Amino acid sequence: KRVSAALGNPNNLLLNSSFEADEATSVIPSGWNAITTGGTVKTQSGGTEGGYSAKLTSVTRTGSFDNPSVGIYQSFTGLEQGTYTLTAKIRTNNPNPSSVSLQEAAFIEAKNTGAPAMRAFVNLFAANNTDWVYVYLRNVIVYNGEATIGIYLKDAVAGMTLEVDDVQFYMEHSDLNPIQN
Repeated sequence: KRVSAALGNPNNLLLNSSFEADEATSVIPSGWNAITTGGTVKTQSGGTEGGYSAKLTSVTRTGSFDNPSVGIYQSFTGLEQGTYTLTAKIRTNNPNPSSVSLQEAAFIEAKNTGAPAMRAFVNLFAANNTDWVYVYLRNVIVYNGEATIGIYLKDAVAGMTLEVDDVQFYMEHSDLNPIQN
């Protein structure tokens, strides 16, 4: 089921971007791949769009950027060469932490694009643990027609949560290049 266009940007490439497709709680969201080696991923009631959102929870402090402990992601092939934007609404129970390791513990990422991986550390954008905030990752350059986008926890303290809703991944500008790099 593709429900993203009904709730957000009609050019959104993501499946189940607002986590509504399953119409259930406590399941790994349809259309998303999940990493649960150091925690849990589930849908939950409530959010910013529709009736559901996703929740990532760390149960053990482990993981790295290359091997996050908890996360959801989608991979794409056959993308047009150009510049893309990744956005998400997030809420964390660890807003604006002072330590660098906790600042980097929750992130959105675009990688495998033919350009260097790009990340936004979402705990830095949260002013408190009750409000949803938009996080933007702009100028994601796709050279090779591929991309993996995701929301992850790595080296997060046990009990840290990241709630996610209304994730968008869409093209901003085409290179109009008929030859793929």
